[in-house]
Amino acid sequence: SHSSTSVITQHLLRFTGREWVMTEVDEWLASSRRVLWITGEAGVGKSALAAYLCNKRPEIAAYHFCRFGNSDRVDSRKALFSLAYQLSTRLPAYRDRLNASPLDKTVVETNLPTVFERLFVNLLDAPVPITDKPHVLLIDALDEATLNGKNELATLIGTEFHRLPPW
Repeated sequence: SHSSTSVITQHLLRFTGREWVMTEVDEWLASSRRVLWITGEAGVGKSALAAYLCNKRPEIAAYHFCRFGNSDRVDSRKALFSLAYQLSTRLPAYRDRLNASPLDKTVVETNLPTVFERLFVNLLDAPVPITDKPHVLLIDALDEATLNGKNELATLIGTEFHRLPPW
C-alpha cells in the first residue's frame, strides 16, 4: 500500500552501514532456523534496517510494519491477511490455493492460530511444496503490536512458525 511504501522510503533515508547485520541475514537464510529476531534499543535503526531489507533483498516476499496507536497496524489478524495477500502476489501457486480455500470462513475466524493455519500452514506445503527458494515474511516493530499486555502476533511466531515449510 502507499502508506507502507512511504514508511520504507522515510526509513531508507536514515539507513547507513550495518554490514554485520547483512552477514547475519545471509547466515540465517542459509540455515534451517525459521525466525530471525532482531532486537535493540529504541532509535538504533531497526525500522531503517527493515526498510532497507524490504527494498534490497528479493527474499522479502511480504512485510508488515506494526505501529502502536494505529488499529490496522496492530491488528494481528489484519497483519496475517496482509502478509498472505502480498505472498500471493509473489507465488502464483499459493494465490491459486488461497483463492480456492474457504476464505469466507477464514475472514470471520477470530482465533489467530486458526487464521494462520488456514492462510499459511494448510496452503504452503500440501500437496506439494510451492517453491524451495527462501521467502521471508518481515514484521517490523513487533513490540508495538502489544495490546492489554498481550502480543498475539509474537506468541504466534514463537509457537506456530515452526509449522511453515523450510523455505
